[in-house]
Amino acid sequence: MADKIMPDTNYKVVIVEKGGRYCLRIDELCLFAWGESIPAAYEELMRRKERVIEDAHASDVLERLPPPYDRRLGGAAPGRSSASVVTLLAALVALVLAVAVPIGWGLGKVSEAVRQLSQQIPHGRQFWTRIEHDIEAAADPKNDIDPEKKARLLASLHVLVDRAKPFADELSRLKDSNSTTQMPNPAGVKSP
Repeated sequence: MADKIMPDTNYKVVIVEKGGRYCLRIDELCLFAWGESIPAAYEELMRRKERVIEDAHASDVLERLPPPYDRRLGGAAPGRSSASVVTLLAALVALVLAVAVPIGWGLGKVSEAVRQLSQQIPHGRQFWTRIEHDIEAAADPKNDIDPEKKARLLASLHVLVDRAKPFADELSRLKDSNSTTQMPNPAGVKSP
């Protein structure tokens, strides 16, 4: 078996001085080391990094180690994502405003159109008078459907009713809560 290619382990080291001591860390590996001097802390950090790499190699998970962060690629550095979050939130606010403003304007236009349309639709006595007229016009023999077309429509409706009837029959059992009739189960579906 061929040896696996060693991944890049050239991680950036961050140095923080606090109270006269130095903390060095590798964010990608969540490693840190404290020391009285930068060289002492660096030596300890490198020892810990090598231990992580050796353990990952021994556990055959070396390829799962995160790659070193490369700012040239434009991602957010681990532990430094607050600027990215702020940028993301600003973009989200801009998107919401870009969508909400036209929608608000559009809703105002829709509201106005609905109001104008509702003024044109008859209501009250006018509404019922129009309904009566439309029913009488539809029932007038001169508005009857062509016999051939009527036959085609009825045949199509017959097919649709035949397809839907088993479902309607099953659903009709819901209105009778005392129903204990077992319906046939052609699909072999198990009941709960």
